[in-house]
Amino acid sequence: MTEKKQPIARCLTCGTPYYSLAPVIDGCVTQTVSGRCDGEVVIRWNNDDWIICPHCDGSGCPHCDDIGWLPARP
Repeated sequence: MTEKKQPIARCLTCGTPYYSLAPVIDGCVTQTVSGRCDGEVVIRWNNDDWIICPHCDGSGCPHCDDIGWLPARP
């Protein structure tokens, strides 16, 4: 199994991970049942901002929403 790329940003409202800085400026673009999430996207690019999912060793699984990484803090 291959370890997935570590996200560099995350929406504080819905938890969506991002791999570019554009959402930090533009805001979250994740579609929800009620429309577009309007959450704030914050930079989380330090190594201690994320931990590899212990259930899949970073390859993606239901525990980490197939991201391979879990936020180290909310």
